[in-house]
Amino acid sequence: MERDYEYSSKRFFCDLTKPKDIGKIAAERASARLSPKKINSFTGPAVFEPRVSSSFLSHLISSISGHNLARKVSFIKGDIGEILFQENINVIDDPLIKERIRIKKF
Repeated sequence: MERDYEYSSKRFFCDLTKPKDIGKIAAERASARLSPKKINSFTGPAVFEPRVSSSFLSHLISSISGHNLARKVSFIKGDIGEILFQENINVIDDPLIKERIRIKKF
């Protein structure tokens, strides 16, 4: 049995995605999980689905928190002062974007 999900989160009720469309996306994601194929390991660029990239960034942000560094539970505890990303990678958090919540720009 495979399963997945979808949701809608907006500041204004009228902007919410219709339940029928949410159900369709969730069904498509669940059916896409059927008959998975393993890929070989490789070194190269990767493209992540937005849900994966936000989770990935969440783990990185958690790793640089002072609390986790002080407790020595961060996976980057020995890399303080090192560059984590290439120069062309930018993470922007702009709370001043009007009428939007949870905006992510990568």
